[in-house]
Amino acid sequence: MTINFIALSCTNPLDGQVEFDAEHFPEDFNDSAYTFVKRYDKVVRKGNAEPAIKDFVIMTPSGVDTTVAILSDPREMLVLFIRKPSDNPGDWISSFQEIVAFAKNMLTTERQMNLIPE
Repeated sequence: MTINFIALSCTNPLDGQVEFDAEHFPEDFNDSAYTFVKRYDKVVRKGNAEPAIKDFVIMTPSGVDTTVAILSDPREMLVLFIRKPSDNPGDWISSFQEIVAFAKNMLTTERQMNLIPE
């Protein structure tokens, strides 16, 4: 995360050009003695704007990117992420069916307890 603060550059007849921020105003500051020169952002600590995960995308089997649509959907949902699925469904289908059964059971239980609407 980059941290900035706003600094001002002003001139006054006694000191010439001075620079200061909101927390370090000159004690003798008043609008009539100082003339505004410029305002600028000063970087205190440079951050890293690069996301930690760069290859995250949710694709449909036909190759359509649905990442934003799924992540911005306000409804509760169970999303199963598989980085590199096997081309042979026999390798994973039974595990997937267990997950689906568990999720359906949890959904039914929560609805019966009135934790979520129908």
